Parts: sequence; C-alpha cells; structure tokens
Amino acid sequence: MDRKTKPTPAASKEKKLALLVTIATAVCFIGGALFGYALISKPALTFLFGLSEAVSGPLPFKIEPFVRMEEMVSFMVSMLLGSGAAFELPVVLGVLGWLGLVNARGLWRFNKYALIRMAVRHNRAAGVGITVSGDRPERRLSPAPRR
Repeated sequence: MDRKTKPTPAASKEKKLALLVTIATAVCFIGGALFGYALISKPALTFLFGLSEAVSGPLPFKIEPFVRMEEMVSFMVSMLLGSGAAFELPVVLGVLGWLGLVNARGLWRFNKYALIRMAVRHNRAAGVGITVSGDRPERRLSPAPRR
C-alpha cells in the first residue's frame, strides 16, 4: 500500500517560482555589486584619498595618508554588500506581489511621496556638504537638481 504520490501542479508551480526567485536574486545582487564597484566605490575612494592631499599647506605638520588594508577591505565589502542588497528590492516586491501583500496600484499611490522624500533628503545632504563631489557622473545619478 505504499503509493508514490505524484507532484501536484501547484507544487510544480512553486518549484518554478522558487527557481526563478533564486536566479533573479543572484542576478540582481551581482548587478548591484558591479554597480557599486564601478560607479560608487571609485569616486568615494578618490574623495577619501583626496582628503589627505587637501590638508597639505603651510602647516607645522604634514598629513600623510595611512591606509590599512583591513580598513580598505572592510569599506569595499560594506560598499558592495550595501549596493547589492539595494538591488534586491525588485525581487522582494515581486515576491510580496505574488503573495498578495502589495499591488501595482498601491505602489503607484505612494510613488510621489517617495520621490519628494528622496529629493528632500538629497538636498539636505548637499546642503551639509556630504556629497562626494560635483562631477558630471554624480550629477546624473542624483535625484535632485544642484543649486
């Protein structure tokens, strides 16, 4: 009386969805890490290394960069993990939509508030001087116009 049960179409559908989510997660994370490496880390490191050069002048002391490999690797890993995790948002929203917790209409309803919040946050950061630099690539990536 040991009958092997055949998989139901629902279980087959869930397996396909799990495979799709796994592949999409890997692709989005790798894409985000590559984005962080190519477009974020180089300007950030240039800025950080430029801080030591900007202080030189008629001072009674000289500031020289002291870069430890441990700090450099920690900075790069956190930069790549953060940008990779940020690119996971489409996968998370897709799974939440499949589960019925969010829908397109609900997301579009709060779209204008999210754009205003990003612009206000960016202008506040630019007013304090937290931005890396004012070069063209950064201006294209920023959500709000510069003054």
